[in-house]
Amino acid sequence: MLQRVFGACPRGACLAAGLMLAVPSPDFPAHAQVPSSPCADLPTPAGYGRPAVAIEGERPLLFVIVHFADRKVVRSQGYYKALMFEPSRATRTSVDGLYRAISAGRFGFTKAGIVEVLYPKSLEEAAKGSALEYDRIVTKLTSQKFPMLDYDRNGDGVVDERELVVVRVGPTAPGGTGQTRWHDSELLFQVGARGAPRSYRFRGRTANLDEDVDISVFAHEIFHVLGFPDHIYGPRALNDRASFFGGFSRKVASTDNRAILLDPYHRLRSGWIAPRFAQIGRSGSVAVWAASRQARSQEFGPVVLYHPARCSNEFFMLEFRNNRDVNDNFAPASGIAVWYVAKNTDHSLVKFRWPPPLTAANVNASNFDMFATYLVGTRGPGDGPFLPSGPNEFEPVWGDGTPSGVRLEVNFDLRAAPPTASVQWRPAGAPFEAVVGRASVMPGVKIRGHVVTASGTFPAARDGIVATLRPTRGAGQGVALRIERMTVTELRAHYDGRIEPGTYSLTLERGGARPVVSRSSPQAVLTVR
Repeated sequence: MLQRVFGACPRGACLAAGLMLAVPSPDFPAHAQVPSSPCADLPTPAGYGRPAVAIEGERPLLFVIVHFADRKVVRSQGYYKALMFEPSRATRTSVDGLYRAISAGRFGFTKAGIVEVLYPKSLEEAAKGSALEYDRIVTKLTSQKFPMLDYDRNGDGVVDERELVVVRVGPTAPGGTGQTRWHDSELLFQVGARGAPRSYRFRGRTANLDEDVDISVFAHEIFHVLGFPDHIYGPRALNDRASFFGGFSRKVASTDNRAILLDPYHRLRSGWIAPRFAQIGRSGSVAVWAASRQARSQEFGPVVLYHPARCSNEFFMLEFRNNRDVNDNFAPASGIAVWYVAKNTDHSLVKFRWPPPLTAANVNASNFDMFATYLVGTRGPGDGPFLPSGPNEFEPVWGDGTPSGVRLEVNFDLRAAPPTASVQWRPAGAPFEAVVGRASVMPGVKIRGHVVTASGTFPAARDGIVATLRPTRGAGQGVALRIERMTVTELRAHYDGRIEPGTYSLTLERGGARPVVSRSSPQAVLTVR
């Protein structure tokens, strides 16, 4: 195990942090996240809500534009084709693209068709009438223009949302935005010019929206069609800009490009991610990459932080959000999002009357906080507070207000491709432990001197960091290394001169004064030959 070294300096002074180097080039295995807790449910994706069968594949989606006798939808079929399926320069992304992003390519939609129908009443009359009548008439009008029966894949005479997802949009209405309704309509369908009329049913949920909502609201309502209820994180849209399933529909002047990702818990519940697990009853660290990388590999995706005393009943989740990404451009900021999750035994979320804040200082009771690249304060009930990059004193709290006893520290490299963050945690009052992995020192092959390499979890922000080799015994002087490459998972440095045999610590300091991390024993060592 490769770990950092806690120096003997006053707190906040120099706290030198390092890797111990010893014996000819052994590999130290990466720190295993094995719980030593009395949890009845071991930290597995299934124990934390991942279903046995994920929502996967492609579903045909029928988009229905509903005009009224006195009001027409302004936007064209071409616009909705781009918004739902094929992004244009204006829309930048699509509902299909958003779902493929949040599912890591596991789920998406194909275009079954786009049809326009004329509801034979005014918008006001429709608003005063029953939803059942509206659903029945619109479904009948749709079936006259679109072969819905062709999507009865199992031949049972019923078309449902597993066979055909139906999204309907109408003119902007007072009090409208989006809603998903269940309905059951029996229709007659003429089979061929001479065929006998045949009945079938459309039975299932449809997403109904007016045209002045953004792309995230379309995604929100479709997620209801997939079977998930509303009010997922409490009332009052407390997580509005943190997840498109934050329980709030916005009316906006343009629906073009305000996209927000789905939160990690519901990605887990859909079977789209298998998060990593880390116990916060002890110190640890993790590297997290932005969603663009997660789509290719979940190795650095969302993380569940669990405590042995709470197990899967309450836990925190970490994810990296990047508002430069077209599928998350309406997120509050780029940074590490910290989610508090409390769930029932059936994995449904506890419905708080007033969700507790993650931090006691948060006046807006929300279960979402974010480490951003700068401190901007609290921006509103849907945003959560922003915390500065690298704070040592952030301690989230549990739902009953009890301090979690863990402190978080985050560093970023937003210029990396993809953007990257390193997250460390420790029990309150203990030093930070960040590097877990392996290290080696070898003579330079084609260059004079020595090459020092290490893998594990390193601070993402490289600017101003100085790497120094210091003898672990005696009063020998340290030697400064030239950092050639440093990511959150790898460090490669070079020293032009000769390094005498012995045991050394590799310390990382910012500007030679401010320590990057602090660490106590046990120590893993490597001999320089």
